[in-house]
Order: sequence, then structure tokens, then C-alpha cells
Amino acid sequence: MDNKQPVKQRLSNMELARIVAMLMIVIGHFILTYGLWNGSDFISRQDVTQPVSSYLYVMFYGLCVVGVNVFILISGYFTIHLTWKSFLSYYFLCIFYNAAVFLIDTFMFDAFSWKALIKVFLVDKTVNWFFRAYFWLMLIAPLLNKALEHLSLRELRIGVALLLFLNCFSGFVLQEYNTNGYNVYNFVFLYVLGNWIRKESFTQKVSQGGAIAVYLGGCLLTSLAAIVILLKTDMSIRQIFAYNNPLIVFASAGLILFFSRLRFTSKAVNLIASTVVATLFVQHIFFMVHPSLKTIISAPVAFLVVTPLLFVLAFIIEYPRKKLLERFLSHIL
Repeated sequence: MDNKQPVKQRLSNMELARIVAMLMIVIGHFILTYGLWNGSDFISRQDVTQPVSSYLYVMFYGLCVVGVNVFILISGYFTIHLTWKSFLSYYFLCIFYNAAVFLIDTFMFDAFSWKALIKVFLVDKTVNWFFRAYFWLMLIAPLLNKALEHLSLRELRIGVALLLFLNCFSGFVLQEYNTNGYNVYNFVFLYVLGNWIRKESFTQKVSQGGAIAVYLGGCLLTSLAAIVILLKTDMSIRQIFAYNNPLIVFASAGLILFFSRLRFTSKAVNLIASTVVATLFVQHIFFMVHPSLKTIISAPVAFLVVTPLLFVLAFIIEYPRKKLLERFLSHIL
């Protein structure tokens, strides 16, 4: 991105990317977790009872799997500025939805326990792994920012190359300490990568078309590899969609580069983006309350009806919750 681009414009660009990323995550969950895929969560050849629809879902999931990575790349692109206010805002976000899950378990499913009550107040026990990993990234961010501020561009390139090797080759290829990217190790790598993308002169020369080509190329190659695995082996394709798969990392970078080339400002986009992260919690709670939908929901209903509904619900809940929390924090900080 042109670093001379106005701050408000940069925010609108990347806030739109944040909305799109969350849309991808929600749709990906529908495919993999909430009923659209007709097989098990491991997804191997024996689960394919309807080949055509299964392969289409694989291709579509391949286009959506970059969502989590894009979310973290945005954080690295702008860097996280940790303050007591931002820390408490994130803490109360997690606690609010932890409490909602606890209350549903208690009153709908009669599953009260003191251990579950204590977990409500522990971010590291939040129902979705993303929020647990992001919590640790927030705490690490000030140290990362110090390093990123003082590294030369050449040193930053070396750092990105080393983290790429550790995260993607040692982790994804060799299956050592970080096998799938569902953790803070991958988030740290993506954070540094996002910062490098913003600073690197080479990335500023990539056109919108080139950026989309990188995104589509990485996603489609990953999906094709998954289909080959389904056709030729009895292996699960879950691993090929790991977040530290280098193809998915490059595809994620391509999508970020595309959004960095957009030129617009929108208060509506910024407002909606400020609430979208809660959609993950709302989706989880939605299927807690209506678990039978997993077996009957269709793709058109999931994508065109339920997904927009989840975003609307997240906004309706989050906007007043955030306003009330801001008032509260203004009195204590």
C-alpha cells in the first residue's frame, strides 16, 4: 500500500478486509463444522457419499480458508497498540460470550458446574481457540512492536524468512512443533508477515490483478491437492487446509495486498467491522440453541439466510454492549 494514503482510507480498506475475512470464517464453519459437509470432521475418502457436491464444498472451503490468516495479517499490518482500555475491552468481550454459553448450558441443558463457572472468567478457556490465541498475541504485541520498529527492512526480511521456514516448513511440512497453525505461534508469524507486507517496496508494486491471482492460485492449488488426496488415498484432507500451509499463507497475503489497493472511505464499513468478531461467538451459540439445524440446513439457507442473520445479530448485540463498556471504562480508567 502507498504509505501516503490517508489513514481513514487505509482503515476503511482493511476494515472491509476484516468483514470479508469473518464472512469466510463463518462460511467455512458451515462447511466443515455445522452440517454442510456430509462426512466426519476428518474428511477422508470414506466420507464422500456425494462426490460432486463434496468436491464443490472442498473447492469453496479452499477459497474461504484464508479468513483467519487475513484477520491476523491485518493486525500485523497496522500493529496492535495494547493499552489497559484495549486489554479490558477484549477481556470483557470474551467474558460476555463465555457467560452466555455458560447460561445456555446451565438453563437449557442442565449442565451447571463450578468449574464451568470459573472458566467463564478465564480468557484462556474461551470456547473458540481463535480468541485464546489472539489473547496471547495481544500480550506479546508490545514486544513484537519494539522489535519491528528497530529492525531494518533487510533484517525484517531475514526475520520473515526464518519464521516462514519454522512455521511452514518445519511445522507444516515436517510436522514438528506447529502442525496446523491453530495457535499463537502461527499468529506471531502472520503478525510479522503483515508488518513486512506494509513496509516492503516489492509488495507496493503488486497490482490488484496480481494480488487476486496470488489469492486464487494459492486457494485453488490447495483445493486441488485436497481433491487428489480424496480420490487417490485414504488420508484425511484436514491437514492440507492447515493455516500454516505455505499455499494458504501466500493466498492470504495476496488477499491483503488486493484490499490494500482499494481506494474508498466508509463510516458504515468501519462501524460494521467493529462488531464482526462477535459473529464467531454468535454462530457457536446459535448452534448450541438449535443443534438440529446441523442435519437439515442447506447451503443456500446457510449462506444466504443464516450467515447474514448471524452478522445482524452480532451487530445488534455488540453495538450497545460496546457502548456500555466504553462508558464503564471511561469511569474507571
